[in-house]
Amino acid sequence: MRLRNGTLSLTLEARDADDYAYCTRKIVNLTHEFFLFLNEYWADYMWENFGMNME
Repeated sequence: MRLRNGTLSLTLEARDADDYAYCTRKIVNLTHEFFLFLNEYWADYMWENFGMNME
């Protein structure tokens, strides 16, 4: 994980072919959790940038 100029980068490395499905699931789960976090604590940001409901 790296933070540069206000941009967060996350790198995941698969060591063999069996790891691709695992890594993909983890990335999707992380993205979903981050979306839920933003929706709960930063509703105004989600509304301004993604057009989400404020509810």
